[in-house]
Amino acid sequence: MIDKVIIAEDHETANLSIQKTMEALSIPQIDYAFYCDHALRKIQVAKQRGQPYDLLITDLYFEDDGTFQKIGGGFDLRGRQGSATRHHGPDLFCGTAASHHRHVV
Repeated sequence: MIDKVIIAEDHETANLSIQKTMEALSIPQIDYAFYCDHALRKIQVAKQRGQPYDLLITDLYFEDDGTFQKIGGGFDLRGRQGSATRHHGPDLFCGTAASHHRHVV
């Protein structure tokens, strides 16, 4: 059963939409972060406290807003190209909520 979810999504409307969906599914604890570095820190702290997350939902592409981040997007956060969440155990399931914004010229 999924009891604890963390959402890593930089667009506020998408983040809120995912939160509302989790609430509708009666998920007891829903946390969020607008940056991957912050999400990873929350994942690390939760694991250290013996209260790990069950599910990470992340956007794959994060827009550069000028804030320095070591983890630039959901690919790295999920551990596909990096090792960010891979070391937090096989029990952390990862889902993707991706949308890609392209500017029309």
